[in-house]
Amino acid sequence: MFVAKGKKVKNIISISPDFKHVLSIKENAESGDAVYLRSYYGILARPKERLPYKTDGEFKVEWLANDIAAVTYKTVDHTIQQFIGTYGDRGYGRFYYYVGAEIHGRWQGNNVEVVSNSEGISVTHKW
Repeated sequence: MFVAKGKKVKNIISISPDFKHVLSIKENAESGDAVYLRSYYGILARPKERLPYKTDGEFKVEWLANDIAAVTYKTVDHTIQQFIGTYGDRGYGRFYYYVGAEIHGRWQGNNVEVVSNSEGISVTHKW
């Protein structure tokens, strides 16, 4: 951690498996506010969007592909949230940021069901 303007800031940084992208999140350790940053020019980055829920605890980053990172974190109201950071495009020449709108549907596996609809994404695990 480092100190900026008298506040403790926690940096969450993860490099993509192909070393082409950097996931960067800055969290105000006192307030729980967290901001996702995107590369702007070379090593410089700028804020892209604020994570929607105040954080409380550790961040788990998992790269789902070379250009998609999933960040899982606890909130102050003790729920688990996930934020998806995306980079680049898949050959169509446009960037994608809000992947939730692209994956509507229902998936089932061994004791797990994932539902993505207009209300959000829910995961149900049957013990």
